[in-house]
Amino acid sequence: MSQITPAATKVNLPLIALWIVSIVAVVGGYLLVTSSNSNQSAIYTAGKADYPGLFAAQSGAAIGTAIIGAGVLGFLIALAVHAHLQGVQKAAVLTPIAPASVYELDDIATVDAPALSTDSAAPATVTNAPAAEAPATNPTSNNPTSTESDPHSTR
Repeated sequence: MSQITPAATKVNLPLIALWIVSIVAVVGGYLLVTSSNSNQSAIYTAGKADYPGLFAAQSGAAIGTAIIGAGVLGFLIALAVHAHLQGVQKAAVLTPIAPASVYELDDIATVDAPALSTDSAAPATVTNAPAAEAPATNPTSNNPTSTESDPHSTR
């Protein structure tokens, strides 16, 4: 009995990089959003009219949420690719394939299938009936200048 061994799994570096970049993007976006929000709250509590600082904090919060969204999207894509690759590995045939030299043409047996019939009591019979005559063809149907049998002609 042959021993079944699974195929060696390769390390998928782009998938690992996508996982890492996704996690870094989510964490970096979160840090950017929280620091921008704390800057906004500091400007509001100070009561100063620091418009450039306020606009920078608002922009940082918006950019941070976009980075979080991109990280979550990358995370979902990495998860889908990982699940697909796991399914492909499980669906792979693990039995060894015999070399082609084992199968020779002489080893193949031919099997005659029994004749199929609708009536199980009556055996199938074949009669040699004369071939039916071919129907006569219209000689004008192959003529491209004929208009009487041409359905696309305009009269």
